[in-house]
Amino acid sequence: MKVFGRRKPKLEYVDGYLPSQHPQHTDGLTRVWPEEFWQGEIGEMLREAGFHPNMPGNILDNGEPPTQLLQNERMAFQQRLLAINAELPAKVRPVQMLPEALWLTQHGWFLIRQLHLYPFAPWNTLLLPADGIGARLTGLPVCPVHLDQEVDDKSLVAVQAIRQLYTRQGDDLDEIAVKILDATAGKVPDMMPFDQAEMPIELKAARRRMRALAFLKGCDIAGMDALIASRRTYLSDPAVELTS
Repeated sequence: MKVFGRRKPKLEYVDGYLPSQHPQHTDGLTRVWPEEFWQGEIGEMLREAGFHPNMPGNILDNGEPPTQLLQNERMAFQQRLLAINAELPAKVRPVQMLPEALWLTQHGWFLIRQLHLYPFAPWNTLLLPADGIGARLTGLPVCPVHLDQEVDDKSLVAVQAIRQLYTRQGDDLDEIAVKILDATAGKVPDMMPFDQAEMPIELKAARRRMRALAFLKGCDIAGMDALIASRRTYLSDPAVELTS
């Protein structure tokens, strides 16, 4: 939503600024609403309204990979993981089923700004016991210590197909990839629910296909039974947490 300023004719204004006028902030990110808006009473009001400095619509694509944004998200996730492990009888380790490296490809800003998807959210995180004690308590396999975190070609093809369908741009759509994702989502719908929030059906479909892609990668890592059991063990409300 355009809040500050209006787009003027003949000038390339974006949210009241020329592109060159959007300041780069101290954390290396360029935001529509600059840092001063998040301070004091105005910042408190914005947060109470559900906004925050790192929301996708507030981060501008400056042509660089979203490295700093991902670092911020990773640090926040690590804090959440500490809180999770503090409440569990046996520690867990996380696996990002679609690796963070996917967000550093040409699709990174598409995933963040258009689909509002981050690698460290529950939909893309597989929690497994850190050791044999946790495995015996839960019946889940021990989390692999070493995993290939490179982006494989099949994932890139699938994301490209999701993007083409959503943006209605590009030729040579890989229809087989789309059918596989839709069939996967339909097979275990409680693990890949549709978003309940109000949003265009095309956005809901694209987000669900990304969740299906992550689910398939999780099955490769731990097996489908273990993936489903992990979510039912560690998520209190999958229908909400898997669409957040």
